[in-house]
Amino acid sequence: MRSLKRFLYTTPIILIMVLSLVLLTYVGLGEAQRRYLPFQLAKLSTQAEIVQNAFDQHLKAGLALKQFAGFNSTAEAILRADPTIENIRVTDARGRVVFSAFNEGLQGLARAQSANANGATGNGSTGSGSTGSGGSSIEGRQYTRLSSEDASLQSVLIEESAQTYKVVQVLDSRFGVMGQVHIEARKDRLTSFLHGQFKTVFYLLAGLSIGYALFVALTRSVPGKQRRRQTLLQIGFIGCFLAMSVTICVVVFNVYEHGAKSSTRALADVMSQRLQSVLELGVQLDSLTGISDAMSEYKQGNPDVDAIALISDGVCIAHTDPARIGERYSTPSGSLEYVNWLSRAAEDVAPQLRVAVTIPRDVVMNAVLASAKNFIVLFVACLLCALIFLNAGRALMGVADQGSKEVDDAVQADDDSRFRIGLSLVQPAYFMIVFVSAMSISFLPQLAGELASAANAAAQDGFASASLPFTIYYLVFALVLLPAGHLAERMDLKRLMAVGFLFEVAGLAGVALASDFWMFVLARGCSGCGQGIFLIGLQSYVTAVTPRNRRSLGHSVKVVGRNAGLIAGTAIGALLFAFTDYRTLFMLSSVVSLAAMLYMLLLVPGVARLVPTAAPASSASILDLFVNVGRALRDPAFMQSLLLIGISGKIAIAGVVMFAVPLVLSTMGYVTEDIGLALMLFYMFSIIATRAVTRVVDKDGATGQVLVASAVLCGLALLTLGVVANGDTQSEGSLPGYAQLAILAPRLFGLLEATGISIDLWLLLAIVLVGVSNGLLTAPVMTHINKLPLSERNGVNSIAATYVFLERFGHVVGPVLVAWLLAQSGQSPLAISIFGLMMLGCALLFALSCRFSRAPRAAVAPASGVVG
Repeated sequence: MRSLKRFLYTTPIILIMVLSLVLLTYVGLGEAQRRYLPFQLAKLSTQAEIVQNAFDQHLKAGLALKQFAGFNSTAEAILRADPTIENIRVTDARGRVVFSAFNEGLQGLARAQSANANGATGNGSTGSGSTGSGGSSIEGRQYTRLSSEDASLQSVLIEESAQTYKVVQVLDSRFGVMGQVHIEARKDRLTSFLHGQFKTVFYLLAGLSIGYALFVALTRSVPGKQRRRQTLLQIGFIGCFLAMSVTICVVVFNVYEHGAKSSTRALADVMSQRLQSVLELGVQLDSLTGISDAMSEYKQGNPDVDAIALISDGVCIAHTDPARIGERYSTPSGSLEYVNWLSRAAEDVAPQLRVAVTIPRDVVMNAVLASAKNFIVLFVACLLCALIFLNAGRALMGVADQGSKEVDDAVQADDDSRFRIGLSLVQPAYFMIVFVSAMSISFLPQLAGELASAANAAAQDGFASASLPFTIYYLVFALVLLPAGHLAERMDLKRLMAVGFLFEVAGLAGVALASDFWMFVLARGCSGCGQGIFLIGLQSYVTAVTPRNRRSLGHSVKVVGRNAGLIAGTAIGALLFAFTDYRTLFMLSSVVSLAAMLYMLLLVPGVARLVPTAAPASSASILDLFVNVGRALRDPAFMQSLLLIGISGKIAIAGVVMFAVPLVLSTMGYVTEDIGLALMLFYMFSIIATRAVTRVVDKDGATGQVLVASAVLCGLALLTLGVVANGDTQSEGSLPGYAQLAILAPRLFGLLEATGISIDLWLLLAIVLVGVSNGLLTAPVMTHINKLPLSERNGVNSIAATYVFLERFGHVVGPVLVAWLLAQSGQSPLAISIFGLMMLGCALLFALSCRFSRAPRAAVAPASGVVG
């Protein structure tokens, strides 16, 4: 029984390992599918162009479509070369089938579905009939049009049915459009190589999961302290994760290489078969003319192809580069080559003929690097999850080692371990509630904007706005702090935090099930309520269980838990949104929240068990807060810090970074995972700056200088962000000074562009610098408030709590203010630059007001290192 109990206490560690590997596999498979499919569709497009080219001279000569005699040989060559193709059809301008050919292996299905077709005769089963959308037509199939961002697919129509993908290419003549080429391929055959490659990944997933579970069990027998065991578990986790990451990267590279070579293989196979037909007639290829011209036409339709060559005994007799004809052939450096032999070397009299098609290796490497970026982001996010839960797992194993019947009984064995166990076990709960909230950061503004536009279009009242859900969220968050603090003095803190989880679950599920904008706003209000209630419950819990001389350790639980949750949630949410819809993602988040609540109720020890002699909390806290608010509002130094630095900084975070930046980047064409990466870097550099600046903020007068530097850096970064996002676009707005900025902005953009740094890097640098400025603000502003004479007179903790409460209204005002700036500037990114100029003005006023005076030193409470 005791062994079973020990094993159950290790299950969270094993579970987080398995979930991390499953998440990595899911993202890897999703990335591979997303990038592999365009390669396959490009291959079908290439084959459609081959058929198109076969008809080209015939139609340009003014001959009728049905009089073309070369369809049979062209279609047979393509079908023999590519078993994934189900059928090739040519329709006339009215959509009637003129020619058709079917893959022998799939002819039963295809012919049965086209049994009612009637029309002209061609190779295989042919017929004519109504084609529906653009000549789509195996009967009984419903097709939907697909859009693609791939440059090589812009000239063709791509359609999808439940079983197939279809590429449609137009046939032109001197008289206009004469018909269309339809090439249709089975989905299961197109993706068979990808799924076959990922079988290895699935087997490895199962093996690593079982292996890590055994490894965790074996660490129970390792002699030494728990820290040594935790180190071993961390090494095992990182080892398993790296093994899976490397395997997925190798598999993805193979998949991308196979996909990138699909078009080249299609070209080489078809050309080889057509040339082989000429050889079988006894014609010498070196005596033919026009082969190089035909190769050049194929190359023009396939921008990824580097070169096509026909080689006889090592010498180029035809080449897309005329200068290479007659030279000895060599594979271009940095290229992938696909070769087809046309004749065997068995006969001495026969020359060794081959067709070689090459593509730059960069085509594959660029696709791999694009996915590698997502894997790195995912690795960082999963590592943060693991560190949080491994720490909790160590605490649980410590409980198991004591042989206690319950967690609550075990924590009383040692005075020092009691509060450490409590903090270690409550930290994952805070991490998870922040994590699920952060999962939607990268796409929430765009979603709110779409729902608001739909609501305004339906009701025609104009009351819905993209900023309203953000304002309601932060407003409810701020307003619930006071009643939640009152409840924290009178009810069990675990139950209070559970109430916070329930509101968060309701909010997330509400977004997933929302049928209109106003339900969406209500759901966001529920989430804000849940976050506020949980935060008060957590703060009260940490304060209650942590000894006075160990408060810094208790404070680190909040800082690490929130920051790790923001980073991991933003990254993972952005990656998952690329493969699923927002309703599924919010529903998944609600399920995770519910699981986290159960974890907290079952495994987090109660305050009464950790601190049996805890004194009852004072019931005058709410009244004291209102009294302190009145005192603070009458203090000039406090108000200068609050308005010019604190609230303006929160507006920059809630209004610009959380609301405007995702909207602007999405408008510029950046995908959700790129937006998530930028926001993740914002949080990371904010944490780094916070850690670095804490070394100097305690010096007399240093806080004023750091806060001014923070506001100046934020203003300059936002000014740059708006200018770069605007580019050289001319825009009009009604804001004061906007006309002058609109004239100056393109010139500033030209100067930035002249540096040679890409626009992407400028945007990323600006967002990172805003993160650094936030890090320079978060802890120093609390230290600055603690040093004010007001804090010395009325108590550091009381005034600090008052400041934190009032500062929250920057979150509330931020989305509304920035949305108004965007509206007044015609939705131009220069609205961000306008706010950047406002930040620079605040920095100047704050510098003049305090004149870097050295305030009397007072007792300094721990500064908040929480981002945002």
